[in-house]
Amino acid sequence: MATFYEKNGGCIEKKFGVQQVDPEVIITWITYIKEEKPRKRSDISDEKWNEVIAKTDALLIVDKDKKNKCSGEKMIDTRNDICDIIGMWYNLLLKTYNTQLPYNKRFKNFGELYEEMTKNKRVEGRVYVLAKDHYGMTADEVGSLFGYKFKRNRTVHKKSLEKGKTKPVLSQQLQNALELLQLVTDQPSDFPIAFEKCAKWVYRSS
Repeated sequence: MATFYEKNGGCIEKKFGVQQVDPEVIITWITYIKEEKPRKRSDISDEKWNEVIAKTDALLIVDKDKKNKCSGEKMIDTRNDICDIIGMWYNLLLKTYNTQLPYNKRFKNFGELYEEMTKNKRVEGRVYVLAKDHYGMTADEVGSLFGYKFKRNRTVHKKSLEKGKTKPVLSQQLQNALELLQLVTDQPSDFPIAFEKCAKWVYRSS
């Protein structure tokens, strides 16, 4: 059976089993023969190495003994870190906003403040003035931070995961949830069972 690799942007991953391929996607078909058994780079002479890497039809698999994150994982981690820092600044802005206000005018968290900003121009204006006076940020810059974090949250908190209203939908959501386990590596031995129980409670019909 052929080996399938799927390329998405800068990421490429091995897929298991026969894949259903859309007629419009681009296929690169490679037929190759394993010339040598796997061995350390130090066991290959520089002359042989240079000869191999000069071949345009050679496929080299660099098998590292330590597991590093792929570029996709790094991108997700980086985006999450950026959003965590933005969230920390939100808390600073919230504290600044609440300063010298009577208790009934204060907000408990930034989510409440942001929601009120979308409805109340006076609150929105006060936020932008404080952001400029205390943090040197323009309204556009503040809006850019809001937009970045909102876009990330929309990606992370998917509506498709929200509990459905019919038994067929709930059944499909449970199946989709359990299939996620096949994509996650480095799970503790008891995690699959725990997650299955968790998912069954989330997507059980009332």
